[in-house]
Amino acid sequence: MDMKKVLVTGLTSTPKYLPGWYRYDNEGSRLNDLCLHENENYYFHRCELSVMKTHLQNIIPVDTENTILVDLGSGNCHKARLFIDEILKRHKNLSFYPVDISHEFLLDVCKQLADEYGTKLVINPIGADYEAGIAEISKCYQSKVILWFGSIQNLEPGDQIRKLQLLRSAMTG
Repeated sequence: MDMKKVLVTGLTSTPKYLPGWYRYDNEGSRLNDLCLHENENYYFHRCELSVMKTHLQNIIPVDTENTILVDLGSGNCHKARLFIDEILKRHKNLSFYPVDISHEFLLDVCKQLADEYGTKLVINPIGADYEAGIAEISKCYQSKVILWFGSIQNLEPGDQIRKLQLLRSAMTG
């Protein structure tokens, strides 16, 4: 992605805009986490967690042997940990591919995960935008469980469709 081109396009448009991903540097990611966990009026995050906790057994495929877990827009991996914990109840280890645009924040989170899970979790961080992340995971030929929470709603409809088509092709990659 040509960040300069995307930013210039947004700032010269009417109305002017900045892409949603632009706010997710290290500090922006930290502030987002703070907002999600401390703002009692922001119900979307709590609803997602409630649905996941209630239906996790039904969401995760029965056969997850040799399956990789991918989290697009992983942030602090709070939601992904629910899936990691459940899959590790079934198997000795898991390959995890968190994808996040904030490379520095992602590496900090991956260090925390490595400390928490040890060798049971093989972490393959991808510090990139969605398209580059999807291209990277399409090189993996194992079955994939792909998590993509909430952040797809921040994309323009045409961009949502394009990224979902890329994701579909990555499933067979």
